[in-house]
Amino acid sequence: MRAAVSNRTPSHSGWILFCMSLLVLTLMVLSHAASANGAATPYRILVLNSYHIGMQWEDHITQGILSELQQSERNLEIFIEHMDTKRYATEKIFPHLATLYASKYKTPPDVLIVADDNALNFVAEHRDTLFPNIPVVFAGINDYENARRLHSMGVTGVLETVEIKQTLELILKLHPNTQRIIGIADSVPTATFHLKNYYAAASEITSSVEFSDLRDWTFDELKDALAALPGHTVLLNFSVTRDRNSALPPPSGGTHFLVEHTALPVYTLWATHGIGDGAIGGFVPHGPSHGRLAAQLALRILKGEAAEDIPIIENAGSRPMFEYGALQTHQIPISSLPENSLIVNEPQSFYYRYYKYIWATLSFLMLQSAIIAVLLCLINKSRRRERSVMQRANAELEQRVAERTQELQLRTQELERFNEELNQFTYIASHDLQEPVRNLVSYSTLLKEDLGEGLPADVAEDLYYITSAASRMQQLVQDLLVLSRAGRAAVQTEQVALDECVDRALDALRVRIEESGATVSRVPLPVVMGDPTLLTQLYQNLLGNALKFVGEDQPMIQLTLDQQDDRWILGVRDNGIGLEPEYAAQIFKPFKRLHGMAEYEGTGIGLSICQKAIERHNGTIWVDAEPGKGAHFQFTLPVTPG
Repeated sequence: MRAAVSNRTPSHSGWILFCMSLLVLTLMVLSHAASANGAATPYRILVLNSYHIGMQWEDHITQGILSELQQSERNLEIFIEHMDTKRYATEKIFPHLATLYASKYKTPPDVLIVADDNALNFVAEHRDTLFPNIPVVFAGINDYENARRLHSMGVTGVLETVEIKQTLELILKLHPNTQRIIGIADSVPTATFHLKNYYAAASEITSSVEFSDLRDWTFDELKDALAALPGHTVLLNFSVTRDRNSALPPPSGGTHFLVEHTALPVYTLWATHGIGDGAIGGFVPHGPSHGRLAAQLALRILKGEAAEDIPIIENAGSRPMFEYGALQTHQIPISSLPENSLIVNEPQSFYYRYYKYIWATLSFLMLQSAIIAVLLCLINKSRRRERSVMQRANAELEQRVAERTQELQLRTQELERFNEELNQFTYIASHDLQEPVRNLVSYSTLLKEDLGEGLPADVAEDLYYITSAASRMQQLVQDLLVLSRAGRAAVQTEQVALDECVDRALDALRVRIEESGATVSRVPLPVVMGDPTLLTQLYQNLLGNALKFVGEDQPMIQLTLDQQDDRWILGVRDNGIGLEPEYAAQIFKPFKRLHGMAEYEGTGIGLSICQKAIERHNGTIWVDAEPGKGAHFQFTLPVTPG
């Protein structure tokens, strides 16, 4: 015997179970990873500013730092401190700040970002006690030697590249008659450092210009010194934020103080040091760019790089920036400025402000004009072609219209002749039918009288049906004659008192009114222009309907009257059986009956006669009714003038 070999494959349900298990496992892993990532402790970053809020340079650096950090996907917790060393001496405030930060940051930050030299000096002095082994990133630093010395100790950052030499060369270019350049510096340590770089840059310039400075002054002394300066002198503002007595400048600012007390041109090395307050300008660094670069270095450290392994950025770049009003004051043409200069507060002409839109609009108009010109040529060519086509078409159309008009006139004449013949036939046929019908009724009645009372029951019943059918035939012929007359007879237009029409109709219906015990309520009716015969027939048919279709209550009939603009609205209201609203329009059609002959007698032509009579008077007729609540037939007639 051969051994049986199993060749079975996994079932579909097994594969589905395997895939679902794999999917659940994957979701659990992802969920765990997401929860672990969300629960991770955020990185703490402390931004330490040397000065106070409102110092635009540091505000711009902080703005750049935050804009870069907020774009990071890392979970960050950011702290910002302002040391306020512009208004308080560092030797007095540093101990208090050290005590404060020791209390606030018992949990040290992961990275420390410092702005300007005083903050870096504070960290260098208190780092071992406050922030041991914490990597430091600086921005806006002027003391290059100190920054490079600290690099090996876990400090890196962005040097504040102050283009003193380029600004001095720019001054000599814009003011070729300059005899002396004076640097203005207060008692802040960074100002002293900048004066050192100022003289170093001046030594590289070949010129007979005298380079000097004003330092270690009070604001009163500075005011007097400015007033005594001779002409052909240019001032370079390094810092005017505090005098040697720690007094602050006026609220308008240090640069404004200089401009207020001298007519000499004033230049600056920072956009926040006077551009807009009267300083002409200079080559200035861009604070937000420095801040973004510093934040990028901090993020590199958080990713695992050591601060000492990240090179210091020594040239973050500067750009020439000037204030339009100061240029005009000192008569400096914009064309003499370096390329790519940024002009602040320059009034822009309408063309300068919207030149892109102006040229776009002009280009669009030119293109549109060209398109219009081409279209006009095509249209003229097409019109000439269409004109000849239209002339031929008009001639053909006029011929066709003439032929169709003649054909229509012939058909109209034939239709009028046919209608006349039809009316005559209807009248003659109805009139000729009356004689045999009358004979049938008369002889049936005579036959019944001749046979006497002893007729068999079935013979009497047959004779009854013959007489009844002949009577209905006679009534139908009479109604047809009335309908034909109402539709074709000319309306005799005269003044008609509707009350007289109602009187004649009531006289004709008097027996039926007495037999039914009906009550008829009247209102005075107006005099109208119309046909008295048709209007009498109208009221007789409407009153006859009200007497015919009665309910269980005593019949009550009311004549109604209303006026709407130049139309009388008249009517007949009853309390009879009413009718369904969906039949309100159908009952005016000839021979339309809602009930059988056994229930209510009639031929179904009465309301058609009413409609014909009203239409001949240019009016309309309608009915408002509900089952069991009676009916209100209303019609309109023109109001007679006067």
